Amino acid sequence: MKLKHKFVEIGYKILGMKGLYRLHIFQHKKGVECWAKESVIFLHVPKTAGTSINQAFGLCDIGHVPYKYLISKDVAFFNQNKKYFVVYRNPVDRLVSTYKYAKKKKPNDGPSVLFWVRGCETFKDFIAIVYEKKLYEKHYFFWPTSKFIEGLQSVAVLPFDNLNSAFHDYVGRGDIKLPHSNVSSGEKISIDVDDKTVLMIMEMYEDDYRLGDKVKAANGQGVAYV
Repeated sequence: MKLKHKFVEIGYKILGMKGLYRLHIFQHKKGVECWAKESVIFLHVPKTAGTSINQAFGLCDIGHVPYKYLISKDVAFFNQNKKYFVVYRNPVDRLVSTYKYAKKKKPNDGPSVLFWVRGCETFKDFIAIVYEKKLYEKHYFFWPTSKFIEGLQSVAVLPFDNLNSAFHDYVGRGDIKLPHSNVSSGEKISIDVDDKTVLMIMEMYEDDYRLGDKVKAANGQGVAYV
């Protein structure tokens, strides 16, 4: 397992982020094929309860794949006639969750494209790297929600903060239960979010904050359609 982890670290340096994303796509090919058969398509933004939603539908993980990629690969299955939904999470909360998730990863847990986060002493250091290296544009784990839904004429946006209720209202099936999966656990990690850090996040995720306003317009409780 440690060897696999080391391979990802080496691959990250050799292939770069684009190369590792192609590997990510390859690893989730089966998930894309499974979801292609559905009338409702889930767009999995990292750290927005995607693992739980995939399990609720009993399908393989589609991966962190934007709509524009799906339509470019198979217009017959991924077209505007189908319904699409995504979960919106406040960017600060999403990045805090990403930081905790990555910090708690151990070398023997398996390979991770977030291995470098372990070297960040604080959340502020972590955000500074994401900001300075523009990882929100280059690294799929930090892409804004807006990138995942770009090109769609209509998409349902479910609020993370009231996901259980919104999810059941959207799918309209009481037999689908939303499990609580892939949640960071273990030792507590202290997070200090100062004003400067928040301003950097707001700049990086400007489009997502506008999307959040639309979710709030739906009273932050139900499904927003954009």
